[in-house]
Amino acid sequence: MGARGESVIHAKGRDIYLLFTTRALLNAEQQLGKSISVIMRGFVSNTIGYTDLVALLRCGMEAARMDARTGGRPISNNDVIDIIDEVGFMAAINPVMDAVSNVVSFKVDEENDAVEGDSDPN
Repeated sequence: MGARGESVIHAKGRDIYLLFTTRALLNAEQQLGKSISVIMRGFVSNTIGYTDLVALLRCGMEAARMDARTGGRPISNNDVIDIIDEVGFMAAINPVMDAVSNVVSFKVDEENDAVEGDSDPN
């Protein structure tokens, strides 16, 4: 298993699962037009905005949906905005920051190297 950060946002009567992988973060970088290091600095300096949060949540939710292999339609910006409206900005950003940090700080444990041929679709 490679770099992977998982988290959950608890909403009214349901849990929203987030999964961040290198691929999911690359997707977020492409959507936002900036590097993950710039995004991470926004976490630290409290300058991250709704545009960043929506893109990150969408990528994390979509990666979780694909990983679960449950089918359904892709996650939209409107889906994400509805969640932010329901739980609030801070309740949404904290799980994102934790999961993204896990991916960015990932280091292979030399005793338990990542498995080759990992079937992670993300």
